[in-house]
Amino acid sequence: MPRAGRRAAPEPSPAGPPLRPGDINQIQIAFWDDEAVAHYRSAWHEVKGEFVDDPVTALTRAHDLLTEAVNELTEALLAERDELDPLRATANPDTESMRMAMRGYREFLDRILAL
Repeated sequence: MPRAGRRAAPEPSPAGPPLRPGDINQIQIAFWDDEAVAHYRSAWHEVKGEFVDDPVTALTRAHDLLTEAVNELTEALLAERDELDPLRATANPDTESMRMAMRGYREFLDRILAL
């Protein structure tokens, strides 16, 4: 089974005013790579096809498939969050690294809220 890969977000269009500090681009965030999308769509197609003959099993498999996708997304988001933490490298980070971490946390939260 493929692991989810992060797909690069499209480049923002040059149209419009330049962003100010604290602004974010309103672009679509793509988390899943093409292989992971194909895997989940294929698995969904199989589950959907099973519904007529065995709806209870299909429903259980659909639930499990969704749980798998949500867990994979959650693990990836938490790992990315952990990368921002300046305290994982040292107990006494300097002010600049803490400032950069706060900026990273804000940008990460903005991305999550745009989902």
